[in-house]
Amino acid sequence: MFVECIRPGGVLSKADSNFSGGFRAYLFGVTRNVMLRYESRPMAGQLDREDVVADEATVGEVFDREYARAIMKEASQLQRRIAESQDDAAVRRVELLHARFSDGMPIRAIAELWCVDPGWLHHEYSKARNEFLSALLDVVAASQPSATHAENQATCKELLGMLN
Repeated sequence: MFVECIRPGGVLSKADSNFSGGFRAYLFGVTRNVMLRYESRPMAGQLDREDVVADEATVGEVFDREYARAIMKEASQLQRRIAESQDDAAVRRVELLHARFSDGMPIRAIAELWCVDPGWLHHEYSKARNEFLSALLDVVAASQPSATHAENQATCKELLGMLN
């Protein structure tokens, strides 16, 4: 990947500051394309494709998933910073998402642990998810400054899909 960037006539010489997704998206695309090219090459002494387990992720899929995780982490950190500038209820909603997704706890178990009504907590969970999606949209929009709102929303949906 590095060689592709620095070689004469390489991808950095072709970078366009007006690229719709910004430099991060450009570099992501370059990395993905280089990985796909190397992934499709037959390698001497390597296993045949038939010998590889069918459900094993390709290098490109692994890269996509890790990129999506990095964006989600950035959005989570942004949501926490925003919540901390607001009130305790907003911070608690961030903790709710953490308990739900990082700890894998169901809402009813969190409600029991926190000694709150499960119905009320479901409502707070919905608010927390909307706050996270707003933070995610802000992170994606910052990485794609010339993209439209609809394009940024589509990117968010695609990133979330990479993690399922």
